[in-house]
Amino acid sequence: MITARVLDEFRHLAPHEQAAVIPVAVGLPRSRQFTSREARELMERLDESTDPAHIIRLKPAIRGGFYRG
Repeated sequence: MITARVLDEFRHLAPHEQAAVIPVAVGLPRSRQFTSREARELMERLDESTDPAHIIRLKPAIRGGFYRG
């Protein structure tokens, strides 16, 4: 699995290299729009949810995914 390999490579980086990678990784979700699959999955979760707190958290995430980019 590619994710496992990436995480393994990250663990082997020097601490200063890890510190440089972390802000980039954290910022990625904030800087790109959803793929159609991601949007569909979130919309399905919203539709199936009966937990008001979960719905409150999902709505801004969905809205943000459509207007970033």
